[in-house]
Amino acid sequence: MLLNFALTQNGFQVINGCADLLSPLLTAAGAAAAATGWWSNLRLFSMGRYIKPDGRGGQLPIVRYVSRLLMNRIRNDELRAYGRLIPAVLNGLPHDADYQGVPDRTAEALQTWEAITSLNGEVEHGTIEEKLEVLRNRIDQAGAAYATLQRRGLSEGIETVTEYLGQLSNAIENFRRLAEL
Repeated sequence: MLLNFALTQNGFQVINGCADLLSPLLTAAGAAAAATGWWSNLRLFSMGRYIKPDGRGGQLPIVRYVSRLLMNRIRNDELRAYGRLIPAVLNGLPHDADYQGVPDRTAEALQTWEAITSLNGEVEHGTIEEKLEVLRNRIDQAGAAYATLQRRGLSEGIETVTEYLGQLSNAIENFRRLAEL
């Protein structure tokens, strides 16, 4: 975030590759654009992609849905379960319709791009403080939604998500401190 901010303040147009769900943070800090991979298995760089396999086959990653409310990817079965308890887990965007059944990989990529683009749009305009406040509110809303799900007995992986949301909050606070905002 600090690098994006510093470069933008000095007249550069910053484009981040492979930013995925961190795109809103980078956009708030001044990025002109951020990208994500075509398939969900391209979100993470790994040298293992370049090592010849030993003959054991693997499975494709499970198709996931990017929830704006949760600021996270969830499985299709989680989308249905969570959506029954908290309808706002669904984004209300056109590609939500692709998840009525079992979406294919192309639908997943399009839904991901649509959700991330929508999140980025929330922090494209305003002062840096206003943008960071929008992000802070988003993270708080995600935490509250996960707490509701946990109270309702849907707690699988909540600790990991809580840690992830804490890291996003810390990133914002560290950025504020380092950028002297």
